[in-house]
Amino acid sequence: MNEIKQIRLIQLTASLLLRMNSDISIVQANSVLFDFIIETYGDKSKCLVRVVDEEFFENGSISLYLHSLRTKEASEEMGGYPLCLMKLDEQALSIDFQVVARDEWGEYDVIKEINLYRMNEEGLKWLISESRQWNHIITMLDRDVHGILKSISLTNDIYGHRVPANIIYIREFTAEYKMNPQEPSNDEEVREKWNNAHMQKEYPHDILDDAILDAVRGAHPEATIWNDLLITTDQYKALLRQQKLKRMESAQIRILPDVSAVPLEHLAWIRSIEALQFEVDIFAEDVKQIEHLYDNEGYELRLPMNDWVNTLNGYSQVLRTLHRVRDVVR
Repeated sequence: MNEIKQIRLIQLTASLLLRMNSDISIVQANSVLFDFIIETYGDKSKCLVRVVDEEFFENGSISLYLHSLRTKEASEEMGGYPLCLMKLDEQALSIDFQVVARDEWGEYDVIKEINLYRMNEEGLKWLISESRQWNHIITMLDRDVHGILKSISLTNDIYGHRVPANIIYIREFTAEYKMNPQEPSNDEEVREKWNNAHMQKEYPHDILDDAILDAVRGAHPEATIWNDLLITTDQYKALLRQQKLKRMESAQIRILPDVSAVPLEHLAWIRSIEALQFEVDIFAEDVKQIEHLYDNEGYELRLPMNDWVNTLNGYSQVLRTLHRVRDVVR
């Protein structure tokens, strides 16, 4: 479809929709993925619209288009809003439409066949109703999935490429490991609480969180940690998208005794020393020209040898409340 025809079809489609329902506004989009946005007054529910012609369904364009919606860039640009394909018949001044199917995690699904339906006032009301559900309903996860997300951000220089990554793991709530509600003490914290519901200082942390961050900072001094709650399906879906859109590797954390201060003659009497090691998930951008991306990552933290058995037992206890993303989000 040439550009002039496309503009005409978009304008006519938008005009017909506005005639059907005066409670919506049409917002022009600066995107190659969709042409405009239907937005409701009041609650600001949104639906993305792509205007197409008959050729779109006949020459394979639809397959390429639906495939393009599966990319990370498209997912971010679409923002999770519902998508509607609309085909205008200029002679009859009628619109056929289809909401692109989305899978159970809210992603735009590649489907084999699109069945178009005639758009009328009732159809538009239904579309608005569906948009409100997608935009505003938040579903809570089962309690056994609730937890706190810990995300450690870092970068690595791989063959001259600076590639960002995140080590992500999940901690269970316990009687000791729980939120610590606090009031903001300055304007910056007021903004933080307003934007994120919780300030970072309200989230729990213990010896295990500190040990993981210290171990990672041994290799990446710039690493920072961010906390978030895992209590809604939206947060669960975001983690699932991470697994689909990014490369996921394993990172091993090792907590070892520091034997540098132990006299060599004493070390000769020690047959073995138990250490603590476990794995967490690391997510990185999928850079195709790099074959080995964050694979076989390992981070070590050495702690004083003094009272090592009690130290090891303390870490082993809290380690039971740590879970990998791949074990929780499937």
